[in-house]
Amino acid sequence: MPFSGGTYTKWNSASGGWVGDKTAGTGILATRHDSQDDDFATAINSCLTKTGANSPTANINWAGYKITSLGNATTSGDAVNLGQLQVASGFYLDTVNNRVGINQTSPTEKLHLNGVVRIDATSAPSYDGVMRFWSQSGFGNRYDGTAHRWDIGNGPSRVEGMRLNSAGQVMVNTTTTQLFATAKAYIEATGTDHGQVVRVADKDAVCLGLDNRAAAGTRFLMAFYEGGSLRGSITHDGANTSFNTSSDYRLKTSVEELSNGLATIQQIKPRKWKWIANESDGIGFVAHELQNIVPQAVTGEKDEIDSAGNPRYQGVDSSKLVPYLVAAVQELSAKVTALEARYESEVG
Repeated sequence: MPFSGGTYTKWNSASGGWVGDKTAGTGILATRHDSQDDDFATAINSCLTKTGANSPTANINWAGYKITSLGNATTSGDAVNLGQLQVASGFYLDTVNNRVGINQTSPTEKLHLNGVVRIDATSAPSYDGVMRFWSQSGFGNRYDGTAHRWDIGNGPSRVEGMRLNSAGQVMVNTTTTQLFATAKAYIEATGTDHGQVVRVADKDAVCLGLDNRAAAGTRFLMAFYEGGSLRGSITHDGANTSFNTSSDYRLKTSVEELSNGLATIQQIKPRKWKWIANESDGIGFVAHELQNIVPQAVTGEKDEIDSAGNPRYQGVDSSKLVPYLVAAVQELSAKVTALEARYESEVG
């Protein structure tokens, strides 16, 4: 081979060159001249031509020097010069300040983007999400030894103020409670859609805050919506708190008189008990007993458990008993009136 480690080696170097041939008494032979000429031709043809007709067979070591006077790239395999990169559509490289701009030709940060960022994960990422952030100010994705979590710190002191861990739990000024604040906390909104401060699951759920449809001076502490219509609320007028359930006739159909109020009330069993949690006294009704009589007043089912095996306790809405109490009083009143009339007619 004509090259060894990047240095040309003449064909007859092993015999000491032409001087070695003379010493050895080797005559001048045509075959030896042809071999050397072939060696020169191979060496020259192995070099890159000026037009690049010959391709390199290995990486080229530029020894720290630059390629200058490079033209603009036109295909994906071309090298790009700095000037072309800095004026590229939608992209700017600031080599002076080490900044990159996207749709921004004067980046003021290490990465300055003017637009919307979209990240698609086509496979399971190495972290909990497709993007990882970190900063010395305590803002970003951190590893807690088991899983990554999202932290928002309190300035350079890096005091953790809020955490979103890998389990989807949000913690404020704490690391153990699912959603908790150690100081006074509130959410403030300036929207006009019923003036709600917190709204869950669009309008078919709960709103907290001021409802602009309430009477003057009345604040809705909690409002319940269904299909965009107010169905119930807890209100406060500055002195009193009221619990309201929508009862507009336009929300109802098949309205009829409630009967058997007294018979229903007579079946209900008022109870007293001790609460297991703290041995305190309790009075009221046992849910599954009441469910057999007034099912509308009870939520849940007896001995119900969730998918994790935890009990799902029944609840009682005592307000649902009021119509039966009113019906029972009316029935008793009617009987008293009938007895009085009979008495008067007999006594005369």
